[in-house]
Amino acid sequence: KPYVNHQLYHVTDWLPTIAHLVGANISHLNHPLPLDGHNIWDSIRFNTTSPRKEMLYNINPSHIGQAGYPKAGIRVGKWKLLANFITNNTHSGPLYLFDLDVDPGEHHNLANKKPKLVRKLLDRLYHYYDGQVPSEQFTAPWAGKDYWCASCPAGKPSAPDHAWRPWSHKKPPQN
Repeated sequence: KPYVNHQLYHVTDWLPTIAHLVGANISHLNHPLPLDGHNIWDSIRFNTTSPRKEMLYNINPSHIGQAGYPKAGIRVGKWKLLANFITNNTHSGPLYLFDLDVDPGEHHNLANKKPKLVRKLLDRLYHYYDGQVPSEQFTAPWAGKDYWCASCPAGKPSAPDHAWRPWSHKKPPQN
């Protein structure tokens, strides 16, 4: 029977879910660190609570670089916190807190009204920041020699949509 599901899911949940559905053993992928995803099949099938309780949207620790504001965001349950620069248990710039159950359009910033909740969510962001793989660099060419594949024969994507084109300089055969 069709229904509307408002549970918290993330794209990383598809691998463990699909693996479960086809009977694949992916336990070897949980080493040395566990997968980020959850098997969400029961939640989808039976409209039950998702095993995912929080979702990290992003952490970009640099005040420069290619990512714009906000540089960090997290959702825990119905609460979403957006922050600017996150590094070493500090942040800069404004904080935005939204109750997505009553304000899904994110129009009413509750950060000043709920400082304890903001602190809790910032602590989660700091936790993720402390465990992330460090970025290579945040000056041109931004993320090192492989960003835009600076040393590749094709160079930086030049199409209007910034999409990659064939790596070869040879023209494809005409049909």
